[in-house]
Amino acid sequence: MIVDDIVQKYEALGVQLWVDVDQLRFRAPAGTLTQEHIKELRSCKQSLIEHLKKQEPVIIHDGVNRYEPFPLTDIQAAYLVGRNNDYELGGVGCHAYVELTMPVMDHKRLEDAWHKVISRHDMLRAIVSTKGYQQVLQAVVLPLLNFQDLRGMDEGAMQAAIEQVRRLLADKQYLPDKWPLYEMFLTTTNNKSILHISLDMLIADFVSISVILKELDHYYYHPEQPLAEPEVTYRDIILFEKSDENRKFKKVQKDRDRQYWLKRIDQLPEAPRLPVFKELHGGAEVTFERHYFVLEKPLWSTLSQQAKYNKITPSGAVLAAFSEVIGLWSDESNFCINITVLNRPEADRELNIVGDFTAVNVLEVNTEGKSTFVERAASLQHQLWSDLQHNLFSGVEVLREMNRRRNKNVIIPVVYTSTIGADDDDTIHGEYMTNAKLTYGITQTPQVWVDCQVAEHNGALHLNWDVRSGIFPNGMINEVFAVLKKLLTKMAEAESCWFEHKPVHLSKKSFLPPQFLLESIQKVSWQSPDTVALFNREQQVSYQELSSYIALVQQALLKKGCQQGDVVAVCLEKGVWQAAAMLGILLAGYTYLPVEEPLSLSNIEDSVLKKRKIRHFLTEHRRMAQYPLPQDSILVDYLKPTLRNRSG
Repeated sequence: MIVDDIVQKYEALGVQLWVDVDQLRFRAPAGTLTQEHIKELRSCKQSLIEHLKKQEPVIIHDGVNRYEPFPLTDIQAAYLVGRNNDYELGGVGCHAYVELTMPVMDHKRLEDAWHKVISRHDMLRAIVSTKGYQQVLQAVVLPLLNFQDLRGMDEGAMQAAIEQVRRLLADKQYLPDKWPLYEMFLTTTNNKSILHISLDMLIADFVSISVILKELDHYYYHPEQPLAEPEVTYRDIILFEKSDENRKFKKVQKDRDRQYWLKRIDQLPEAPRLPVFKELHGGAEVTFERHYFVLEKPLWSTLSQQAKYNKITPSGAVLAAFSEVIGLWSDESNFCINITVLNRPEADRELNIVGDFTAVNVLEVNTEGKSTFVERAASLQHQLWSDLQHNLFSGVEVLREMNRRRNKNVIIPVVYTSTIGADDDDTIHGEYMTNAKLTYGITQTPQVWVDCQVAEHNGALHLNWDVRSGIFPNGMINEVFAVLKKLLTKMAEAESCWFEHKPVHLSKKSFLPPQFLLESIQKVSWQSPDTVALFNREQQVSYQELSSYIALVQQALLKKGCQQGDVVAVCLEKGVWQAAAMLGILLAGYTYLPVEEPLSLSNIEDSVLKKRKIRHFLTEHRRMAQYPLPQDSILVDYLKPTLRNRSG
């Protein structure tokens, strides 16, 4: 039977056949395919792949409409919205800044090379409208390559000038509809040059940065050798993908992928419950800090071999280590992180188009799910691969659905981005450019706490954490990052650590802020209700009983009309009720204010109590006679907690 007949035969049965990255895929109604059918498909697999590939539409360059507006991708739209100050953890664009240190460069020659790269890539001449579209500008005046010559200056003045450029560009925020959305600056000192590159990542992803720098290097060292012009543009690719969504089998795939996620979405956990010191909202200045680590070539090679031996990819091994360490600090072992997916079309492998081809995957992590670290790593990899097979329902769409179902803004602010294997070009001796070394870098992303970025350069693993400032307690990220370095090194040096239950542990130092202490009390009251929470000479109280005291305090305050943010004064002696009052007030979101016993009513009028607009008092009956407290105070004497009978 010829291949065309086979395809028609299965279409008549309602079976959809397609090719996905050189793999034959099929979808069939339940009970349609017999073992004979499966055997036939396997025997004709290669012929079917070749036939189906010929039937696939191809990307065609649309030169006539090249400069017309075209839609944003899901991730571009998310970046555009996220930079708005009105959104939680917003107020910043998705931005990258790097410094490459290299031998002294000729300013004019580098500027000419830069202009050739800009002219070659449409997205380096593009703007993004806040109305939700992007557009390549037909005519632009190519920007000058700004330059400072510091030769002959003393070391202190030289360093100050370099840091001034860094401050200007590292946190630079671009207006998306004002071109250009990048800036390049050259600093030259006595014996070296520093190339400063600032880029809004609405128009380019991490792979694009490598493409830009590789071509800049080519045009600088080989200006007489033109590169072949790209056959299609970023606009062509995006519009092709939008149109491709309307094909029948793509709609079937999209529906399949949607159902995959919708079945899981109610059970998906949210972000890791890390000890967040302070969540920032719009209005505050946004900065990020970088933590950097290199696992040198011998150790990285050994770790990669260990991973492959255990049927885990090197990138998957680093992902597992990152997840494991985040899990140590998370209050819950089951959580989600965002995986940046480099979603470049197969055609781009040779074209090297500049543009943002990223997507996100909401990956569920469980750091307690298996008995050994290697089992958890394998399980995590399996989950990721399963997710990626259902990626037509994007991570952005998953988050939108979570928001809708849970009626709140769900963000996943912990991100893992890997380019391992995507940038393995060894034709350039140096990092990104000839004889260059990456000496400084930082990225910023809206609605992100931690972005873990991993890449290979010259056979070594380079790992960055870009962390939003002001989110975590001081010193915490340094410790967490040190534990990750320890784990990755251990994975390379000690094969046995892969088979341990917990290959790394928390240090004795705690970074838990107050709200985590309160949540821990709630957790213990469920898991170990009879454990003694506190005691004095008269009594001892279990966590379950303490919860009863706390609940009574909250109920009494609610009956009085207490609302979140109200200040509640407590005039009680040290003991169970004082502890329960403090915890009950804080857990309910009220403001706790202890009152010293000697305060008189006249003093209250002039004290901090009046200034804080005290709305409610908690005290006991005997103190009402001793001190002139408000008559509508809540008297804990009359609240009846549930105490367990401890006799026998």
